[in-house]
Amino acid sequence: MGKNGKTKRKTASPGFDDVYADLEIKKQENVNEFQKIIPIIYEIYDCNDIDIAKISKNIHFDKGLPIEVVFKLIKWLFIEQDLRYWNYSGRATFLEYMKNLF
Repeated sequence: MGKNGKTKRKTASPGFDDVYADLEIKKQENVNEFQKIIPIIYEIYDCNDIDIAKISKNIHFDKGLPIEVVFKLIKWLFIEQDLRYWNYSGRATFLEYMKNLF
């Protein structure tokens, strides 16, 4: 810990804005390919058991993070919101935030 009681970290954990920015890059790169992402985000939101690695092999972007990483980040952020807000309001808020791109 530093003098001010805060942890000295070299990197910050990715957050909502990071995922949104990456999705925005992907949409600008290829709108048709981006359309494949939307139903998968809903599957993750609904807590359906999907094979993210397998699904990711059929979606291709040259820019931004690998799509498999993006899907796993989205899943992690939904879980984080479930822990923080037990009534699903955080999960729903994050989905609404992403819908601005859809």
